[in-house]
Amino acid sequence: MGGDTTVVSDASLPPPLPEEPLALSAPLARAWAKTLCRHVNESGISCAVYHGLWQDLRRLGLAAGPRRGAQFFLDAFHDAVRAGGRRILVSGAVDYCLPAIVLWAATAAGAKPDLTVIDICETPLRLCAWYGDRIGVEIGTVRSDILDYEPAAPYDIVVAHSLLSEIPPAARGRLIAKWRDCLVPGGRVIGVNRVRPDAPEVLWFTAEQTKEFHELLLREATLHAAELDIAPEELAASTDSYVAYRLVYPLRSREVLSALFEDNGFRVASLTADVPDPRYPGNSQGPTLAGGPVHLKFVAIRQ
Repeated sequence: MGGDTTVVSDASLPPPLPEEPLALSAPLARAWAKTLCRHVNESGISCAVYHGLWQDLRRLGLAAGPRRGAQFFLDAFHDAVRAGGRRILVSGAVDYCLPAIVLWAATAAGAKPDLTVIDICETPLRLCAWYGDRIGVEIGTVRSDILDYEPAAPYDIVVAHSLLSEIPPAARGRLIAKWRDCLVPGGRVIGVNRVRPDAPEVLWFTAEQTKEFHELLLREATLHAAELDIAPEELAASTDSYVAYRLVYPLRSREVLSALFEDNGFRVASLTADVPDPRYPGNSQGPTLAGGPVHLKFVAIRQ
């Protein structure tokens, strides 16, 4: 998308992935995060340290994201659109990457999607609206905790990426139930989430991982300094606050994921695990950035 998505005539080939104007939006994310971010985590740290750095991490190839699961989204939306899916809710977005993939996949499937993004923070919503304006597509935004959201009309599809690892296990059932309430009967959740079978209940960066992350960020930013609008040292200086904010609640198995949906009014129609990317180590136990560990890709249909 960066312009119009082109659907290639050879059905065996996927359409090209949407372009991402990160060089333009990363400085905006940093600036907007300073004034728009209001949410704080359980440690009392503002999400500004997360939203302000994430796009730069993606520019440097250090952050994982929805583009890794592009083929899955393409296949899942082909089926969802064929079943009549048009109204789509993206539940949680760090920036515009997930909405861009959703628009790409839905459009490639032949739909003219009606897309809304909900997030507890204004910064990613501002980025989504900015991206929509840039490509000429209206992206609706709602600033709210998803658990408090009451849509005016139900959706056909809910999309989520890594959200189940962002909330404590005790709240996950409420999240799945809310997704069910947001959907029409037969509507579906399309999502991706990393699985860590042997991880503790809460993960954060260790002191060693923090040091490694700082060194990695400084090294990559220095290598690409000519392409950045910020000094490498200034970018790397945000390491401590970023890692203090980043903690996750690991999803331990596909059985846990299946039970969450089946206990809250869904039928799991598809649940697959991707192949770890050999370019990245798979043994990190912290909230890693771009990495190789397994991600579960799932489609659940409301009963």
